[in-house]
Amino acid sequence: MDVYSARILLSKLLRTFLAIVPLVLLSVFLISRKAAQNSVRPIAEAWERQRQFVADASHELKTPLAVISANADALLLEFRDSPGSSRKWLGYIRDEISRMSGLINDLLLLARVEGNIRTESRMQFDFGQCIAEACVVVEALLYEKGIALESSIPEHVILDSSEADVRKLLSILLDNAVKYTNPGGFIRVCLKKQKGIAELSIENSGPGIPAQMLPYIFDWFYRADQARENEDGSYGLGLSIAKGISGRLGAELTAHSVPGQSTTFTFRIKTGC
Repeated sequence: MDVYSARILLSKLLRTFLAIVPLVLLSVFLISRKAAQNSVRPIAEAWERQRQFVADASHELKTPLAVISANADALLLEFRDSPGSSRKWLGYIRDEISRMSGLINDLLLLARVEGNIRTESRMQFDFGQCIAEACVVVEALLYEKGIALESSIPEHVILDSSEADVRKLLSILLDNAVKYTNPGGFIRVCLKKQKGIAELSIENSGPGIPAQMLPYIFDWFYRADQARENEDGSYGLGLSIAKGISGRLGAELTAHSVPGQSTTFTFRIKTGC
C-alpha cells in the first residue's frame, strides 16, 4: 500500500503541532499570570491602604501628643513643690504620654519598613563591631538581672548594607532577649561567616515560646506571653519591626524555641566582601 501521502500529511501535522504548542503554552502562561495579578491586586491594595492609614494616623497623632506633653510638663513645673495628689496624677499622665509617643514612633517605623521605604544609604561597615557595641549598651540591664553574656564575634565581617537599620535590628533582638531571659540566666551571641553569608544567632535562656505560638511572633501587636502584656511598656511591635527591617535588607530572620529552656533568633545576611 502506498502510504507516502499519508506520511507527508502526518509530518505536516507534526510540524504544525510543534509550532502551535509553544504558542498555546505561552498564551496559557500569560492568561494565568494576568488572572493571578488581578486576584492578588485587591489584597495588595488593601494592605497598602492599611499601611498608609497607620502612617497617616500616627503622623497626625504626633502633634496633639506633643501639645499635651508640653502642657503636662508646664503643669508639673507649676506643681513641683506641691505635696498633694496633683503632681502624682500629672506624673501618671506624663508617663502615659511617653508610652503613647513610643507607640506612635514604632508604628511610623513599622509603616516605613513594611512599605520598603529606604531612609539610609548602603555602605560597608564592620558587622562584628556593631554587635559588640550593641552588647555594651545592654550591659547595665544584664548586670541588674544577673544575666551572663557569652559572645563569639569574629573580626572583619564586613556588610554592604544600611548600618542604621542593622543597628536598630540588633537593638530590638538584644532588648527582647534581655526581657525574656530568666534572672540568673544567660544570653549567647554568636556570629559566623561562611560562603558569603553572615549568620548571627542570639540565644537566651527562659520560658521559651510554645510551638503553636512561634509562627505568629512576628505579627503586629502579638505577644507570646499575654500575661506580661504592656507590663514593660511595650506593645509587641519590636519583632514585627525587626522582621520588616530584615526583609528590607534582603536578609532572613527566623526563630527557634525549646519551651522551658531557650529561644534563639537567627539573622542571615549577605556579606559585602
